[in-house]
Amino acid sequence: MQDEGRSTFRAGSDSQLASEPVDEHAHVVAMLQATDALVWAVDDDYRLLSSNDAFQTAQSAYSGRRLMPGDPVIHPDFPAERGLEWRGWYDRALKGERLSVNMRAEQGQRTIHHTAQLSPMYGPDGAICGVTVVSQDVTSHAETESALRHSEARFRTLTASSPLGVFLADKAGACVYANPRLCAIYDATEEDMLGSGYAARMHPDDMPQVMQRWQHARENGYDLDAEYRIVRADGSERYLHSRVAAVRESGELAGFVGTTDDETDRHAAAQRMRQSEKMESLGTLAGGIAHDFNNMLGVVLGFAELALLDAEGQPVITEKLDEIRTASLRARDLVRQILSFSRQSDRGRELVDLRGIAEESLRLLRATLPATLRVEATLTDEPLMVLGDATALQQIFVNLCTNAEYAMRGREHGVLDVSLAGDGPDDARAAVLRIADNGAGISEGLRNRLFEPFFTTKPAGEGTGMGLAVVHGIVRTHGGTISVDSVPARGSTFTVTIPLAAPAA
Repeated sequence: MQDEGRSTFRAGSDSQLASEPVDEHAHVVAMLQATDALVWAVDDDYRLLSSNDAFQTAQSAYSGRRLMPGDPVIHPDFPAERGLEWRGWYDRALKGERLSVNMRAEQGQRTIHHTAQLSPMYGPDGAICGVTVVSQDVTSHAETESALRHSEARFRTLTASSPLGVFLADKAGACVYANPRLCAIYDATEEDMLGSGYAARMHPDDMPQVMQRWQHARENGYDLDAEYRIVRADGSERYLHSRVAAVRESGELAGFVGTTDDETDRHAAAQRMRQSEKMESLGTLAGGIAHDFNNMLGVVLGFAELALLDAEGQPVITEKLDEIRTASLRARDLVRQILSFSRQSDRGRELVDLRGIAEESLRLLRATLPATLRVEATLTDEPLMVLGDATALQQIFVNLCTNAEYAMRGREHGVLDVSLAGDGPDDARAAVLRIADNGAGISEGLRNRLFEPFFTTKPAGEGTGMGLAVVHGIVRTHGGTISVDSVPARGSTFTVTIPLAAPAA
């Protein structure tokens, strides 16, 4: 019984093993019939060896008949050019090459795309006896890729013309795209901006806070709104405002999209507005004090004059009274400067040629400036008529040029550059005066206080702090503007704009 049982088991095992190749062949055939891909095999004469149903269905739709084993697959209905292509592909595979080809055909208004993989088929003796082909319809995939390419092209066209800087970042915060406007804002190439390159231009004082907020946004998928400064390669600073939004796909963070606006001009305008309001307040305060102080000075001077008359013949008393009178006169001059700053001084207005005042001022200055200082003047040939006070307008030239000379002291090759020209449309022309030097320059912190009364960077005894304050008041009195552009160690440029008088004046 034991021997019989073992014999039966062996017989059963042999039957199972014998059936495995048959089952495997059936499985392979079933898989080939179930796939949507077109599968066929040809011999070295391009005759069909075998195929699946998908191939026969496509063949019938194309030629109106099914191909039987032994039939040529490149039949006479094939276009000559397509037939040459397939022969070339079959021949390459028959030589042992595995290749993939792409085909395209027009079907009405639609383009149909196919791919085909050709592989050599080997016989029992190891020689190549034919070619197997697997072809798939990839039209949907090709159309999707084409739509993506068109979408990307539209996106790039849109962002390239955007007045805002636009960027894309991955979920780790690395920049993967920067549009031309953003590169222009940073004065960098797109390659410089990719990855974390944008952070290299961030102002060191602003970087810690902004990067901390950026990390928090990345870790939590939050949006971000930040204002910060960058430092360009030429050393100039720009004020930027960035808005970043998280992008999610299927609820998961996929990256970020953001815009950046250069708000340097807006920031400068806001600074000027704040400075103007502050100067208005200071002017009102200074004017009120100066008027009251001027009244008291009048009393002091009056009694000093009377006392001098009574002290005639008493040199000791006269000397002391003269000192009181001299100090009172100096105080009166200081009050006049304060009133000029506050724009509350009463001065007559008349038509004045600003070009003539500039020429006269430069003649006076050349006689007092050091010989080591070179003066370069570019004055317009046209008269620049303004309605104002000639003495006050000349004070603008003298004060600004004197300050420029002081800034260049100690330099071997100081250059004072003075230019005056008319600018603007005919109905709103203005005289533009620029006085530039290559001196020590002014830091940003000091620039914000330049026009404050009694503020000076000069040592004690060398300045009252009223020079630029008075210039500011005179310019505002004449309806003009004054601004300064300066880089430390490279010099400063003061720009004064005063509207020209209307022809009727």
